[in-house]
Amino acid sequence: MGEVRGGGVGIHHIALRVEDVARAEAFYRGMFGLPLLERVYDGTGRLRSVWLAVGPSVLMLERNLIVDGAGGSGHVVVFETGDLGAFAERAAELGHAIVARTARSLYVKDPDGHVLGVSSYDFGTAGGGASHGSAAPASRDSAST
Repeated sequence: MGEVRGGGVGIHHIALRVEDVARAEAFYRGMFGLPLLERVYDGTGRLRSVWLAVGPSVLMLERNLIVDGAGGSGHVVVFETGDLGAFAERAAELGHAIVARTARSLYVKDPDGHVLGVSSYDFGTAGGGASHGSAAPASRDSAST
């Protein structure tokens, strides 16, 4: 995922809930020149999410989030991890419940109700994901945020 300034953990991705994914994609790509990584479609073929490269991290513009209704800001910050099990153990030790999970991500709430997560998903290799520099982004059928 790239080097982390100052050591420690890096940001894996930030997911923003948006009303219109295509409109949000046009804004972020046009305003900031962010390269497209992937478009994710739901089971009906409707555009659910767009993933844009932001340096070594990813900005996910999502119609719905895995943690919808969980409170907080409604947006999600996800940090990198190589060990989901260790994160789950640490959360339990500190008394924080896992509020949502996918095969490669776990989510908790901070004291203000914001949802934070960790993910071991590799955008370059896992699940056929396109690399940051790919000229032909892949399309995905499942959620990963």
